[in-house]
Amino acid sequence: DSDTSGRACLHLADATMKAGLKTEAGRLYRKVYNLALSSESQTAAALGAGKCFYEEKDFKNAENWLNRYIILTKDRYGPDLYSAYFLLSKTLVALGKPKQAYDAFSNALEGQHSREEYLKTLSALVEGHIEQELFIKALNILENTQSVAFSQRASIEILLLKSKIFRMMGLADKTITILSDRMQYLPDPQLKARVSFELSQCYIAEGKLELASKILTEILTFVEPGPPAHKIVLELAEVCLKLGRNRQTISICSQLLDLEPSEQIKRKALNILVTA
Repeated sequence: DSDTSGRACLHLADATMKAGLKTEAGRLYRKVYNLALSSESQTAAALGAGKCFYEEKDFKNAENWLNRYIILTKDRYGPDLYSAYFLLSKTLVALGKPKQAYDAFSNALEGQHSREEYLKTLSALVEGHIEQELFIKALNILENTQSVAFSQRASIEILLLKSKIFRMMGLADKTITILSDRMQYLPDPQLKARVSFELSQCYIAEGKLELASKILTEILTFVEPGPPAHKIVLELAEVCLKLGRNRQTISICSQLLDLEPSEQIKRKALNILVTA
């Protein structure tokens, strides 16, 4: 019957998607949708097509198909709906539609996410508001977070977001004490490095460059090698330049370039070298 045929076509589209053949999977999903064998198969096909287009970075079509799914689905509280809102929000960000993206993020936050999904969605929503300098709204979102039992890592993520907001509002002093206290009791070196780095950013915002230089130097004694460490070295070079320590700045940048950082870090380091 039509329902069985619809399910068979959907299974084929799903298998094709899992095989990484996104273009072909998208074609199959659209075929199922256009056959309109049942409302269930049509709804699932719309979601599948939206995911395919997103993976292919065809964001305009992804927006179209995800919206079709949201309109068609009868399950107004299921995980697929909230996942679709989350994917739609990322799609809208890519299309340069921040207002609609924030609305989709807000809808995604209403879902029953895992703690990891909830935090990821929350962070993206807050970062979007920060980018638009909607600082009070961003703080309100964090203050109204669902009362879930956050892990230590998640609690730190929220603390770092709050600190960033206050820092960009010119109120870095509001979180300096909290960051200093938290930093001392973190056993995870990578979490400790992130909190310490944010503390250095607060000191820089306050014009306390000597303190920032001291903290950045300390971080380098325990942070793991790699891109995060490169970012810290670059920040230390910029602070040394501001302090007039040109010889130290040149030495730090030269050592950073020897580490073969990303092109972006490399360009910034070269610019600092030229200035020094």
